[in-house]
This record gives sequence, C-alpha cells and structure tokens, in this order.
Amino acid sequence: MLDALHGHGQEDESGLQAPRMALLVTLGVLGGHTLVTVLGVLDEDPVPRG
Repeated sequence: MLDALHGHGQEDESGLQAPRMALLVTLGVLGGHTLVTVLGVLDEDPVPRG
C-alpha cells in the first residue's frame, strides 16, 4: 500500500532490475580482469634473464 502511495509499483522495480544486473555483471567482469592483470604483473620477474 505504501508503494501505491509513493508511486512505486512493481513496474518501476522490475524496470530497474535489468540495469542493476547489467551493472553488477560489468563490475564483476572488470573486477576479475583487474585481478588477473594485477596477479600477472606481480608474478613477473623484475630482473630480465638474459
């Protein structure tokens, strides 16, 4: 009932789920890529062999 009073119906909530999920997936992918990149840099040998 409070949702009806404030104009927040289920249409508004479902309309926000897709962009929110897209944001979470994007942040997850970018976070994973960043983690792999940082671990790759940390694994590098600082002195070239050769």
